[in-house]
Amino acid sequence: MSDSIDPQLLDYYQRELTWLRHAGSLFAERYPKVARRLELSPGECPDPHVERLLEGFALLAARLQRRLDDDYAEFSDALLEQLYPLAMRPLPSCAIVQFEPDPSKGNLDEGYPLPRDTPLFVTTDKGQSIHFRTTAAVHLWPLEISEALLLGSDEAQGLTGVVQARSALRLNLRCLGESQWSTLGIEHLRVHLAASPIINAWLYDLLGAHAIKVLAGPPGSVPEPLAGLPQIVGFGSDQALLPDEDGVHPGMRLLAEYFAFPDKFGFFDLPLAGANSDNASLYLYIVFDRAPASRLPLQASDIALGCTPVINLFPRTSEPLRPDGTRSEYRLVADSHRENSVEIHSIRGMRASSSQGVRKVPAYYGSQHGNDPSCYWHARRVSGMSPNRLGTDLMVSLVDTRFDPLAETRDYSLTAELLCTNRHLAQSLPAG
Repeated sequence: MSDSIDPQLLDYYQRELTWLRHAGSLFAERYPKVARRLELSPGECPDPHVERLLEGFALLAARLQRRLDDDYAEFSDALLEQLYPLAMRPLPSCAIVQFEPDPSKGNLDEGYPLPRDTPLFVTTDKGQSIHFRTTAAVHLWPLEISEALLLGSDEAQGLTGVVQARSALRLNLRCLGESQWSTLGIEHLRVHLAASPIINAWLYDLLGAHAIKVLAGPPGSVPEPLAGLPQIVGFGSDQALLPDEDGVHPGMRLLAEYFAFPDKFGFFDLPLAGANSDNASLYLYIVFDRAPASRLPLQASDIALGCTPVINLFPRTSEPLRPDGTRSEYRLVADSHRENSVEIHSIRGMRASSSQGVRKVPAYYGSQHGNDPSCYWHARRVSGMSPNRLGTDLMVSLVDTRFDPLAETRDYSLTAELLCTNRHLAQSLPAG
């Protein structure tokens, strides 16, 4: 449901205005003396004041009828908010970022860990900040992939000695700076498939379902087998892109992530424990029991290191909201100075401050009924209430257990813990 000026409201307005003029002509036929004073007629009224009065009343009646027709949507929205809340919330902008280690800045033989939820900030041309955070941990190593090659059956068998090989992926991993393989303690190396969608699909199938052995060794030598196989990344709870919701199966979140941002799942952990080389380069062979229909034209940039997904989602405490009892609902504001660039994604909690202290306010459609039945909050999402504000706004109301608005709320000051996005700002960023 929306309180903004939209095409549907215009249709309601035109129907109401047409009905008023039609009803006015019928009224004039039945009560000509009264109608003469009002100058009601089937078409436009000659009196501009009466005409403006009819148009204003038609607009109010149109909004009222729109709200009445949306009563079922208000119920279904609240139900869907409990069963599958991701369907009711704006989808934040997502991207894959790549961190490039600089060996000249320090010793990276132990790697450089970047934990999940590391904040990142990007500034637009207009000086507005876009807040991103990483959704999976990433470990940076002083390495680069200088070559990526998909070998055919004969080459794979000849170079690896694996008779079951039908194809193999060979990566040339080269140390950066003064680092050497003998000083790197890499257990596994996370890579991101960064090729075209067709090549990524083939690589994903080969790495995820058809890898039979992993070997490594210096160029020109016989590679030694390593323990383990490539592991798919992106399905763990510590790699979730969207926030998990209580009572919602994680599979629903994974489906939403896959259809909204499939690149999030294009990661693999390659085993490297025990790999060694007497020079800066190491050949890593991943042997497959299947070959693609045609040889894939791989490039070194098609498999990237130091990558992780990021999402434009960040925590924020709302501006204080002081209900005065004159309205049934109030607009919740995340940042009064950046309303056009900060949109509320979800409410994680709400508290009320009064002269008696601070207390938590539970959601009306929640599981905390019975603890304190005097006050609950309910929110509904509407289209942006300003022409300059793309996206949505949240309207919050305080209700009792019967869903009636609370009358005595002047002593309350409400603040909410929020997850927010930067609306459509990320669309202005160039790729790369």
